[in-house]
Amino acid sequence: MASSGSGKRARALALALTLLLALTCFIPAAGALVVTSAQAVVTTATLMRDGAGMGYNMIGEIAAGQTVTILDNVSSTSWWRVSYNGQPVYIMANCLKITGYTQGTTVEKDVVAIRDTVLRSGAGSGYKKLASIDEGEALHILDVNADAWWKAAYGGKTGYVEAAHVREEGLLTAESASAPTAAPSPSATPKSSATPALSATPALSATPAPSAPSATPAPSATPAPTALPATVAAVSAGLDSATAGKLAAAVKKNKDTVGWVTVPNTNIDYPILYGPDWYYAEHDINKKHSYNGVYAFANYTTKNIVVFGHNLRGSGTGFHQLHHLLDSALGYEKCRSNDCRKTLPAGLGGWYTTNAGRTWTIPIFGKTHWEVFAMYKTEAKEPYSTLTNNWSLNAVGSLGSTQAWISSQIARSPVKFGVNVTDKDQILTLITCGTNYDSATANSRLFVFLKNVD
Repeated sequence: MASSGSGKRARALALALTLLLALTCFIPAAGALVVTSAQAVVTTATLMRDGAGMGYNMIGEIAAGQTVTILDNVSSTSWWRVSYNGQPVYIMANCLKITGYTQGTTVEKDVVAIRDTVLRSGAGSGYKKLASIDEGEALHILDVNADAWWKAAYGGKTGYVEAAHVREEGLLTAESASAPTAAPSPSATPKSSATPALSATPALSATPAPSAPSATPAPSATPAPTALPATVAAVSAGLDSATAGKLAAAVKKNKDTVGWVTVPNTNIDYPILYGPDWYYAEHDINKKHSYNGVYAFANYTTKNIVVFGHNLRGSGTGFHQLHHLLDSALGYEKCRSNDCRKTLPAGLGGWYTTNAGRTWTIPIFGKTHWEVFAMYKTEAKEPYSTLTNNWSLNAVGSLGSTQAWISSQIARSPVKFGVNVTDKDQILTLITCGTNYDSATANSRLFVFLKNVD
């Protein structure tokens, strides 16, 4: 948002002072929540690591519903040090929910905004905007019982703010209060610049239409963006140095970068961005108005990672050339879009018959290489239930099981890839609009389904 130079300096000073206090003073302020022994429950199955970051070694997986004891949730706001079965491990903070503590004065506390955010009349992005809150400004939290949205007071108004958009300065555990040591840091481990927010699976309120941004859905509880730890994690997963460099540069330019997508035999080579309220459906990495961006549905790992891109038929950019792959595989010599009609490269039709052609480099959320197992188009009159099934974040939809969901995609694909997929595989779905623009409410789409092969 626009602001004067003095306003920016004031906000920067406020943020600097807040961070300085966080680093040098672990004595809680009056009214802050202080716990001597905090319990938390794992809200979704996730990995445990031996350090505070995705670049650290994986110790194992912890199932949803397991209980842990929080040892340190101050040194890193993104990763909490916890005790599980007597062993200290690190778990992403937003995979945990505090369920109890043995000592505390009040749940009210003062926090600071870690990014520009909004105070709303209810707990969700669809509620009325009450006030804008600039990065670095302080606000008072009244209730922290909800997972994704906290009741807050700001500027004389009472409403709700996304929990991941504020930094908790008052919640200290006994261990962190008595021994405030930073988490161990390997020599080249990247650091996230924002805290990912794991909320309930977003519920679509309208059909996502990449070619008609006005119809793009707004999740009822929008997760906050997180920077992908690109350099070490991506390279260690086998990412080539050129793509690793582009991804690292994108993360440096814009902290909302969550990945990169490169599709062989096409011009698709873009950063993947995530922002609340589908911001990157209409903005590029420089936050300038553009439809050329590629944007994620959520900013955390789900069974089905979903990434959208516009079908820019006239320029042939965005995700348009996914259509070229499908058209060529089906034997067409020219792109079937009326706005494109370009002659497809000779020999492109066999792209899916080779491992190199159907294996794409898409580093996102710690995964890097993906193999296409199905792709198809839907037409304008497709039932909306098909669309909601296809971008179901848990890869189940109304089909009853993940395996049934996978089988239905393979059965519908006119291109037979011959790739074995099970419900144990991590899934990635790319979505763009149909061959030609039908209407803002049409259900014409192109879906590409991939499994992780790292």
